[in-house]
Amino acid sequence: MVRSTHFSVFAKSNACLKSRLGMTIARRVVPLAVDRNYVKRIIREVFRRHQYDFSGLDLVVLLRSGVNRGNYAAITAELLATFGKAQSRCPASSNR
Repeated sequence: MVRSTHFSVFAKSNACLKSRLGMTIARRVVPLAVDRNYVKRIIREVFRRHQYDFSGLDLVVLLRSGVNRGNYAAITAELLATFGKAQSRCPASSNR
């Protein structure tokens, strides 16, 4: 597990070469559905653009604290850094 300011990312290597994504955005953390969906769209888009960099990994993203809307670049940078740390801590994924 890797933690950043807003996210916790759990990573585990999988048997296939394709990466998979799971996410949990709690209503307690982000009360409005519009804002929860915004965060989910950002997470999915970052994963979609970089999924081949994380091949062979199952990633689960947990939102720890609310994020500011309209701060797309900062959220993207934080997610990519967290995904990279999670990948480096998952030993089986570096062999692929």
